[in-house]
Amino acid sequence: MDKTFCPQCGKGTSGRGKSGLCHVCAAKRAMNRPETNAKLHQPKNERARVNMKAAQQRPELRALHSALSSGEKNYFYGKPGTNRGKFGEAHPMFGRRFIKANPCNGINNPFYGRKHTVETRSNIAMNRTGKTIGADNPRWKSGIQPDRYERTFTDFIKNRVRERDGFTCRLCGKPEQKRHHHVHHIFYNRKDRELDKLITLCVPCHSLVHSQKKIWPSILTDKIAA
Repeated sequence: MDKTFCPQCGKGTSGRGKSGLCHVCAAKRAMNRPETNAKLHQPKNERARVNMKAAQQRPELRALHSALSSGEKNYFYGKPGTNRGKFGEAHPMFGRRFIKANPCNGINNPFYGRKHTVETRSNIAMNRTGKTIGADNPRWKSGIQPDRYERTFTDFIKNRVRERDGFTCRLCGKPEQKRHHHVHHIFYNRKDRELDKLITLCVPCHSLVHSQKKIWPSILTDKIAA
């Protein structure tokens, strides 16, 4: 079967159309017909015609879609929001909470107020034993052993760092209370025990600095120098 070419753009066509044009050129010619333009401007069909897949691929039809739904032609033109300007107790959602609908919450749960027996808990523990060890553990890192802390990294050094920082988190300023703040290695090297490479952080901030490790050393070093 000989391959035919579109007389307008020169692209190969299947030759099934009567005009011999490719589907792109045929669509362009159809859109330029007066009867097609008249259909586009009919109130009932204008939105449906413009939202065709071909319209999404052609800049001129996207512009037409924008013109048909902008300004006074937009449904929401001149209609302010129903809750606009309502604050505090005047707002209909004042004092209400968004609670995810779950038919099994609270007393609707069939297990509400009940507990597993000792035998059931032991069976669950036996079924889980050994299934999260090694490569079966979701946090498995191909057998890489993390660096261990040096034996010289003692509580004496940690207390000196906390005392230097005033027993407060140097990142958020939270004071130490019942629980001791953590002493963090600024350069993520557990062998460091110099005071200028250690900093006091609370538990949330310590978890935070262990993400995006490239940006935190310079920030924490400036905190100590300040």
